[in-house]
Amino acid sequence: MNLFKFIDHINWISGNETANDSISLFYFLDSARNPEIFQHIKKHKCEKNILYSEENARELIDVAPYLINCNTNPLLAEWLLQEKGNSYGYFFESSASIEQLINHFKKFIFACDEKGRHYFFRFYDPRVIRIYLPTCSKDELMNFFGLVSRFIVEKESSENIDLFYMNNGQLIIKEICF
Repeated sequence: MNLFKFIDHINWISGNETANDSISLFYFLDSARNPEIFQHIKKHKCEKNILYSEENARELIDVAPYLINCNTNPLLAEWLLQEKGNSYGYFFESSASIEQLINHFKKFIFACDEKGRHYFFRFYDPRVIRIYLPTCSKDELMNFFGLVSRFIVEKESSENIDLFYMNNGQLIIKEICF
């Protein structure tokens, strides 16, 4: 299934059949999952929209999380769709610019435990976000979603995906079979 058929299918199944030209499709890409990922980024000559700070980016460039605009990088997005089930990342939709999204999500790179220790928070990993979002309070969800209209996250079985979106302050999770 190509990328646009994939999105059309999700929209049809979820009852969201109205196209909105101001919304772009993005992908959180976790390059630590497989060394091939960074090679695909280079091969497709994608903008390298790294989520880490410049200081961390130099050390971790080939294993860092990236934010990919699927509208401007359709070949990489097609490859990512074919790799569904490998937990390389997940799609999401937003009308914000890539710069706005990077600034928004950089706030979540580090999490702090009850003792004040900082840890990398791997929210760009589909295995993490599937667990994290349902545990959030309304305020945490509103803060995390921020500029995002919905997250499109593969399930453990690569045949299904979950749509995560907000409706009247409530998290809605809709499973879609492929």
